[in-house]
Amino acid sequence: MNKKQGFIQLIAIQAGGAICLPTILIGQMIATRYGILSSIVAIVFGNLFLGILGTCVAHFSAKHRLSTGQCAEKAFGATAKLPAIQLVLTLLFWFAVQLELIAKSVHPFIPWISFSLLIMVLGVAMTLFCLMGMSGLSRLSLIALPLLLGTLLLACFGKGATFSPPSASFSPIAISLIIGSGIGAVIDLPTFFSHARSTKSAIIASLALFGVILPCIQSIGVYLGAKSSSFHLVDILSNAHPFPGWKLWVLLFLGGAGWTTNQTNLYSAVVNAKMLLPTLSWKKRSLLLGFLGTILGCFMTAERFEILLQLVGIALCSLGACLIVFMLFKRRLPLFIWALGSILGVVVAFFKAPVPSLGAFLVSFIFGTVYIMRKLCTHLAIET
Repeated sequence: MNKKQGFIQLIAIQAGGAICLPTILIGQMIATRYGILSSIVAIVFGNLFLGILGTCVAHFSAKHRLSTGQCAEKAFGATAKLPAIQLVLTLLFWFAVQLELIAKSVHPFIPWISFSLLIMVLGVAMTLFCLMGMSGLSRLSLIALPLLLGTLLLACFGKGATFSPPSASFSPIAISLIIGSGIGAVIDLPTFFSHARSTKSAIIASLALFGVILPCIQSIGVYLGAKSSSFHLVDILSNAHPFPGWKLWVLLFLGGAGWTTNQTNLYSAVVNAKMLLPTLSWKKRSLLLGFLGTILGCFMTAERFEILLQLVGIALCSLGACLIVFMLFKRRLPLFIWALGSILGVVVAFFKAPVPSLGAFLVSFIFGTVYIMRKLCTHLAIET
C-alpha cells in the first residue's frame, strides 16, 4: 500500500506529467497556427474550465479514495468496462506517442541502433521502473522537475525573433485544443488524488496544476512558437543557444520530460486496468501494459497531432461530464449518455463548429442531469 501523499508530492507528480512535449507542443502549435490572441484566450478559458472540473474531481477522489476506474465502475455499473477500456487505451496511446518522440530525439546520437530497437529498450526500461509504483513516480518527479523548468526558461531567453504582438483574429478551435490536451488529466486525477493526505491537499494540488503549472508550460510553448520561424518544437529548443553542449542538454531534457510523463501514463493505465484485469497482480499488469504500449510505439508517429487531440478531447470530455454528474448526485448513469455526448461531439467537429469538446461535455452533462432528475422525481412521486 502506497503511503498518503501531501500536496507537494501531488503537485510534483502532476507537474512531472504536465511538463512534457505534448503540453509544450500544444502551446507552440496554437501560436503558430491560430495566432497569439487565440493562444492567450484559449489558455485562460480552457484552463479555467479544466480547473473547475479538476477541483470537483479532486475533492471527491480524496474524500472517497476511489481511482478513476473505480469511479467509472460506480457511475456506470456493469457497463463501466467500456469507458475504462477507452481510458486505458488513451493512456497507452499517449505512452506510445511520447515513447516515439523520445526515441526520435535520442536516435541521432546513437544512429547505429535501429529505431525500433531503441523504442523497445526505452519501453522496457520505463515498464520496469513502473513496478516501483507511486513512490518511485514521486521521487522521479521531484528530481526531474527543477531541471525541466530550468531548461525551458533558458530556451525562452535564447536567440530568436522578437516576440510578435497579439494577432487581431481569434479562433475558438484553440480553446478546444487546450481542453483536449488537459481533460485527460482531469479524468485521471482520482488515480493519484485517491492517495491524497486530505481533501485540502488534493484541492491545492488541483488549483496549482490548472491555475499555474499548465498555463505556464503552455505559455512557454506559445512564446517559443512566436519567437521562432520553425514549426518543429525539437528544432526550436535545440537551436535556442549556441553554447557547447546545449543540444546534448536538450536531448537530456526531452528524455527526462518524456520519461516522467510516460511513467505517469503507464502508472495510470495499470491502476485503471485493475477493473478490466482483476485477477492479475500489479506486476503482471505493469508488464502487460508496458509491453503493449511499447509495441504500439514501434508503429506510432507524432503526425496529425491536432486531430488526435480533438478526438481524445471529445470522448474524454463526455466521460468527464458523466463522472461529474455521478459525483454530484451519487446516482448511476446509462452508458448511452456518454456515447451520446461523444457522437454529437464528433459530428460537431466534422462540421468544423467551434469547441466540439466543450459541446460533448455539455451534452453529456445536461442529458445526464436531466436523466437523474427524472429518476429522482419518479421515485419521489411513487413514495408520495
